Amino acid sequence: MDYFYKQPKYYSQFRCIGGDCPESCCDGWCVLWTSQEIDNLKSADVSAGLKERIDNSFSYTEEHKKYMINLCNDGRCPFHNRETDLCDIQHELGEKALSTVCGTYPRNYIENHNYLIRWCSTSCPAVIDLLFKDERATEIENIIARNYNKLNRAAIILDSASVIKDDPIKKKRIELFDFYTRILLNDTRSIETSIILTALAVKHLTTAEEKKDFESMGKIIHDLELQLNNPATTKSVDEIKPNYQLKFKLVNNMVIKFFSERPGIGNLFSSIHDGNELIVDKYLTGLEKFNMAFDNKDYILKNIIMNTFYDMNMPIGKLKRSLFENYAYFVLAVASIKTVAAAVGFSCKNIKDDFKICVSEMSRNYSHDIHKADAIAEDIKQMGLTSPAHLALIIKG
Repeated sequence: MDYFYKQPKYYSQFRCIGGDCPESCCDGWCVLWTSQEIDNLKSADVSAGLKERIDNSFSYTEEHKKYMINLCNDGRCPFHNRETDLCDIQHELGEKALSTVCGTYPRNYIENHNYLIRWCSTSCPAVIDLLFKDERATEIENIIARNYNKLNRAAIILDSASVIKDDPIKKKRIELFDFYTRILLNDTRSIETSIILTALAVKHLTTAEEKKDFESMGKIIHDLELQLNNPATTKSVDEIKPNYQLKFKLVNNMVIKFFSERPGIGNLFSSIHDGNELIVDKYLTGLEKFNMAFDNKDYILKNIIMNTFYDMNMPIGKLKRSLFENYAYFVLAVASIKTVAAAVGFSCKNIKDDFKICVSEMSRNYSHDIHKADAIAEDIKQMGLTSPAHLALIIKG
């Protein structure tokens, strides 16, 4: 059977830079291992020092029904060698001995019948470098391949046939993904305008979802595509004015929830607000300096935003919520990334490197911490931000 890969252009260019990486995918992550992976590891012939760590570094978690690595007191993985900055398991046993997560990160996959959506996580600085370099890095390539090989092991997020059968919206994942990306990747308008136009579409699709009228989604998409590509619709969206105080209120709440234990981003964010509201002049000045640092290459933020879209498993998302609620969470993440870009531009000297570090840290939290993400989605719902107009106010500007 042929497999149809949908992947951003940069995907095939990714290479891990190992010990040269300014961050570490071994820091702060309690990586999950399956029982089979643990059994293989414990039965392997390794040095005495590594065997002792293997025997004492895993705990079973009922929540995930898997084993979790117990991090050291400094938050690092016990198998992360401080001298080489590499993994001792991989050094002694090779990559095949690693868990699925360790062996495939930052690569991610969603399987839907014989379609696979593949991308790399923005939490990896090497991925961000690729997004900085190529204006079209996040454009989707469609590839036909007959070699499925190791992908079954790597398909961490799996829409199996039984899951799709029990969840009709997932039958539409590929169709919805193609529709969303066609709108968002349109280079004839700004990414902010495209995000708002997509919000308009998502609201209509959510109505069909709530009515369980999944079969009508194809027609809805066809009709919406004509409407959203109408110049008059684009013009009306372009004329929407931002609401900086609403943006700040929501973004600040998101930053507090995600980064209260890691205050770096919160402290940076405070450089452009007075504790109660966003200082608009500082925000705009910061964005101007940010754009100048990147030679006014608008595609930098667009690429980061699009890869955030992929990271959040859109359009279905990781949250067990409606299409619109998942999309609203994505929009708020975009607003926070743009606000932090302004803060970096306003207060940092090394704008490019500092922004890369911020995006990596934000991606780790926004895309992987489902419990906090669900709390944010509930906040959005409780505040009544249930229309595209609300989302437009926080994404503009």
